Amino acid sequence: GILAAGDGDMSEIIPISHLGALIKNSKTDHAEAFFAQGKAIRDCADLLYDAGPVARDPAPDLVAALKASCLASGNKMLFDQAGQKFGQWWMFAQSEMFLRKSLALDPDSPNSLMSLAVTYHLNREMEKEKPILARYLDIDPQSSQALRLAVQVAGVLKDREFADRALALMAVHNPAAVPMAQSFIDSA
Repeated sequence: GILAAGDGDMSEIIPISHLGALIKNSKTDHAEAFFAQGKAIRDCADLLYDAGPVARDPAPDLVAALKASCLASGNKMLFDQAGQKFGQWWMFAQSEMFLRKSLALDPDSPNSLMSLAVTYHLNREMEKEKPILARYLDIDPQSSQALRLAVQVAGVLKDREFADRALALMAVHNPAAVPMAQSFIDSA
């Protein structure tokens, strides 16, 4: 495959089986759309870079330009990054929209799933977060971040079955965290 994204612990690839579709859509009659999308990708990437130091309350023109160029990019990795940036700004509807677009392109993307789970967590949407975390844990059951979030979600929702799943995975992958997690679940 072709490396598409990753953070050093987990990488995502584009399967080589998709190469045929790429070649098929790479004819000269696609040139105008190709260059328009390429410009949108460049603009989105530049705006995300420029937005890096903006911790809160971004200017409305930055928000509008970022949304427009990143949507036009059609690029999964940029959808993820835009979703994360909007989440950092506590603009959860925009964050969810971009991360859902990313998941539409790759429903099992670990980076997209975790980012969406965090967005829901910060926005206190535990009912929406639970199925996202469940999918994530199917892919990466040893993630300490996902397990901590799962324990919190299970406690808030008073979902004993989900709590038991998270605690069982924690017992295998991070046994030192089990007593505190169990205490949280018991008090919830």
